[in-house]
Amino acid sequence: MRNKKKPTISYYDQNAETLAQRYESADVTDLHRRLLETFTPGSQLLEVGCGSGRETAFLFSQGFDVQGIDPSSAMINRALSFHPVLKGRLFRGAVPNEILPPILEDGHYNGIYAVASLMHLSEMQLYPTFEIFYKLLKQEGRLLFSVPLSRPDLDESGYDEKGRYFLLLSQDDWINKAESAGFHTVNSTTNGDGMGRESITWLTCVAQK
Repeated sequence: MRNKKKPTISYYDQNAETLAQRYESADVTDLHRRLLETFTPGSQLLEVGCGSGRETAFLFSQGFDVQGIDPSSAMINRALSFHPVLKGRLFRGAVPNEILPPILEDGHYNGIYAVASLMHLSEMQLYPTFEIFYKLLKQEGRLLFSVPLSRPDLDESGYDEKGRYFLLLSQDDWINKAESAGFHTVNSTTNGDGMGRESITWLTCVAQK
């Protein structure tokens, strides 16, 4: 069976500069509004798949105590070059099969968010990932995740031409995966693509412990 994670991470490692610049220029007005509506000001947050550091830096500027992890060391380096204020807040780590950084403590976070990152996991990895999120959150803590519902550029195995794997599920399937780990859904919405790609639709879901 083809390893889904390694070629995907390799692509981000090898193209970190270009990707980070693209992410930093995306229109994320609606996403940032949604994050501020979801999490209580000043609370402790964890970003899973922090990429260019765009959301971590934004929420830090809004007074949140936020940390981020990403499986790509090159992306973390780019994030720190764009946002030096995040020094000491970003760590290499991935869910669910790698040892997580020791800074991550069960029951520590008021909120976790994963924007455009869970889509690179296999379906079998989703339940243990949501289970990890559930354990990391305080009681009544919230999880926000954003994933694509449609991508016409994938082959029959879920890979794009760059070698990245994408998991495409229905809205109900994504919600059911989170709820199977103990979450209950607060709300979910679908929206267009922040980088203007008309063929890509996104699901943003908020769930609570």
